[in-house]
Amino acid sequence: MSGSKRTGSKRTIGRWPGAVLLVVALSVALAGCGGASDAGSADSSTPSSDSSISSSSTASSAASPRVTGTPPDVVAVNQRYDFQPSVTAVSGASLSFSIQNKPGWASFNLTTGALAGTPTASDAGEYKGIVISASDGTSSSALAAFAIQVVAAGAATGGTAAAATAASPSGTMIPSATQIVDAALNVWTVRGGAVQVGGAAAGYTANVVLLLYFNGSIYQQNKSCLWWNWNGSTWVASGNPAPSLTPACASAVATASGSSSGASTSTSTSTSTTTPTGNFGIQVKGDKFVSASDGSTLQIVGTNISGLETGSPSRWASFANAGVAFWSRVINFDGQGVNTVRLPLNEASWLNYTCYDSGTGASGSLYSAAPGGGYTPDPAGVYQATVKKAVADATAAGLYVILDLHWGSPNNSQGQPLCPIGQPAYADADHSLAFWKSLADTFKGNPAVIFELFNEPFGSNNYGNWVNGADGAGPDAITLRDGGAFSPFLQQNNEGGNAIHSVSMSWQVAGMQDMVNTIRAEGATNVILSSPIGWAGEIETWLAAKPTDPIGQLGVAWHVYGYNKGTGAPLAVLAAGYPIAITETYGLGAIGGYGWAASQRIGYIWWGWNDWGNQPLTADLNAAPWLDSTAP
Repeated sequence: MSGSKRTGSKRTIGRWPGAVLLVVALSVALAGCGGASDAGSADSSTPSSDSSISSSSTASSAASPRVTGTPPDVVAVNQRYDFQPSVTAVSGASLSFSIQNKPGWASFNLTTGALAGTPTASDAGEYKGIVISASDGTSSSALAAFAIQVVAAGAATGGTAAAATAASPSGTMIPSATQIVDAALNVWTVRGGAVQVGGAAAGYTANVVLLLYFNGSIYQQNKSCLWWNWNGSTWVASGNPAPSLTPACASAVATASGSSSGASTSTSTSTSTTTPTGNFGIQVKGDKFVSASDGSTLQIVGTNISGLETGSPSRWASFANAGVAFWSRVINFDGQGVNTVRLPLNEASWLNYTCYDSGTGASGSLYSAAPGGGYTPDPAGVYQATVKKAVADATAAGLYVILDLHWGSPNNSQGQPLCPIGQPAYADADHSLAFWKSLADTFKGNPAVIFELFNEPFGSNNYGNWVNGADGAGPDAITLRDGGAFSPFLQQNNEGGNAIHSVSMSWQVAGMQDMVNTIRAEGATNVILSSPIGWAGEIETWLAAKPTDPIGQLGVAWHVYGYNKGTGAPLAVLAAGYPIAITETYGLGAIGGYGWAASQRIGYIWWGWNDWGNQPLTADLNAAPWLDSTAP
């Protein structure tokens, strides 16, 4: 477009632009592995429940079949209910999942095991005898039967705002108290690890261990020792407001002080701290990536493998079928120290919602037609299992894997999800937060998984909006961090030579801070990478527009395609205490070469291998992973 510039951006290779970096280790516990089978009849005293649904999945964790989790037991009318159990099982075991007495207003996700739904007024009542089970064909495990109470909007559990006559004293906390009454006489409780106000969910929370009322504000701490503050409509990352009052909390990754708001305009240095866990994984310590096992410094070296970001299911099988044998051949390829693979992902394929064409006609080439004029991204329901299998096999072989959100699209003005047809300008609030919530639930607790929030943000695709002002951060960079309304919607058309397609509409950007908050709210302590504006190339804007991570496990995902502004900007990022991973490049000659990057412990990952011809991944081994790049 007129006035645009792609300094530091990725060139187009073949038909498919870019890739996603995914770092994952073999999971000790597979969270969110669930299916459904409404076997059994509903309790006669409960409102309407469905009968049975069933599914199977392959577990990649290292324990016998065991289902765990604490489901919320109350939800208000017109408020969303969400619960996803955790499952551990023998590595490679094929699991079948079931649910008994599922409420009729709820759905049961056959891939994740999540029970979710929004009851209406006609659904009020108690739903008893709900049981979620998992079986490997030899033994089985189930959660204890639980009930869900659907209450009228505004009705409270454990007390009502109407009955409260005075606010609780500052310093009141749950669990030492059973409830908190704020200055507006709202009653706050914690039920099943989730925060409620007036009996309804207070935003999205999970694994809450402490709720604190302090100086007129509500704060919560989760089991990962992360603190969040209620701003009246959502939770934002914060530090502990009263460390002298609250009990000590221990975590494998120490909590770093955070801002009391969800965004930060500060360029202050990182306060990341780490404690080795003895497990295969990766952490941030100052300006370096370190081993979670023993704290030693890691040099990330790797390659992208493209294919999972596209809407073509024919390309996915090669990832599911590659096996440990293939990934073992990638490690230290040609003696170059390869230890990482980056896999690009598609939010529509992961979430599998019906999507609609944006006017290019490209959706019909990428996705399967669905009734009503839409398209189904994953008609066979195999995408999530494919990604999990690839990650499990790669990490079993000893590779790190970086997961990156590569393709996505918002809803159109009619509220219909648009089909992703290439790289969009930003992540979208309609689906990207749900994508990261699900990935965080799936891979949390696995310290070898790195989450790269968004591939190549380009905003208005205008250089003047990328780099501007005294600190270098233009308005597009601020939107990248904070999110908000944006117009028009811009997206590359992969079926049209990657030309940028414009849709005249206003849509909501999911900011980098929103995505960090979503991941941390799930209790995930994984390393997070965020990209700068300008197709991930303008690293000089990153410090002024970076998100805030309450646990200090944040680094930079930088794309180097001819960056010609010297090494001052990346060195400033390192000096501020943040590590850098170049997650896409054709070569680093413009910034001093691979030797300079390694001397600064800056990771580098080539672009890259692919399966665009539907070939087995083993065919990629016939060429070096730096086939499009300067050889090391």
